[in-house]
Amino acid sequence: MWTGFIVSKVGNFAWLCNLIVKQKQQTMEQATNKYPFIVDEQQLKATINFAVQNAVKDILLKTKIEKPVQLKEASEFFSMSPKSLMKRVYSGEINAYRLEGKRSPYYFKKTDIMKALEKGKVISLQDIDF
Repeated sequence: MWTGFIVSKVGNFAWLCNLIVKQKQQTMEQATNKYPFIVDEQQLKATINFAVQNAVKDILLKTKIEKPVQLKEASEFFSMSPKSLMKRVYSGEINAYRLEGKRSPYYFKKTDIMKALEKGKVISLQDIDF
């Protein structure tokens, strides 16, 4: 009696599994027809992993704290005197930072220095379209 009951349940389970597999295959065929760019699970995982690693690297680079340089080092970078550099700071060409207080030194970020240099890009003949 129990044997027949168990066999019928196992048979129903096998039938149900076959039905699920067939439905999954039909769904995949429909999806393949609708979306020809379907990839397997490993490719998807690898792509997501690569994208996440690149995003994390970008975030770390953007949030990296930059060590500021003082007036003397910045003026040496520009090959000008500290007074000439301060004239450019007061005119707004170059950004400078300082702590609160009248006698605190000026600090410069190297990224701001590079931005100031990029503003004055010299146009060459190759840049001009004829």
